[in-house]
Amino acid sequence: TLLLGQHGQIGNWLSAEVGAVLLVLTLTCATRAAELFFQQPPRTREHLGALAGAIAVVAWVRVAPDPDLARAIAVPLLLALQIARGVTAVHADLRREFGPRLAWSLHVPLGGLGLAMLATAIQAWMDRGVAPVPVPIAPVHPWLLLTMLVMAGVLHFAYAGMAVSRLARRLRHLSHRDPLTGLLNRRAMDELLQQEWQRHQRYGEPFAVVLADIDHFKRVNETLGHGAGDDVLALVAGRLQSALRP
Repeated sequence: TLLLGQHGQIGNWLSAEVGAVLLVLTLTCATRAAELFFQQPPRTREHLGALAGAIAVVAWVRVAPDPDLARAIAVPLLLALQIARGVTAVHADLRREFGPRLAWSLHVPLGGLGLAMLATAIQAWMDRGVAPVPVPIAPVHPWLLLTMLVMAGVLHFAYAGMAVSRLARRLRHLSHRDPLTGLLNRRAMDELLQQEWQRHQRYGEPFAVVLADIDHFKRVNETLGHGAGDDVLALVAGRLQSALRP
């Protein structure tokens, strides 16, 4: 981003071409990190293809008849495509796990940034031959670069918060579930019974507790071993979960 911001102050190949490739690489790595966060299958070929495409485009800029015009179109277009790919790759998983409010609050600004990049490229194309492309100004407007930095910071904090939230849910699940059967453990059942008892005292709503016993379970453990007993417990738990509401 700093290289792009120095366009016109240092060599164009270093500021624009190298800066664009590095920024595309950064966005590709960010997309891959988000895919890993949501446990998606690797898209290594796609990511390598995006990077190779960026290198090919900036190489074409070097030999284009009007390098400034080609640069003003190609660089923001590359960034817009990478932003769009990153948003579409994880939006569904983000919405499913953390809710639509967080998903849209992160991806709408990112999508707007990508559209602004696209508009920059379109504007440069429409202005070709009408006015010269200003060399001292970066091929991506400085305020867009600043917005990208701000969004990067927001994403860092957002994903840190999501990681903590996921860890907290995981710890709560482990503390409330039996590891063998996946059913609520004694602690969780005591909490729910207390809630139901308070509801009964306040509203008079009746509730019942059902105690289920597995016939001949001791014989299974004695004759087939405790491993088979564990299998029986897991099987019965699965039957119960499939027949009851959450």
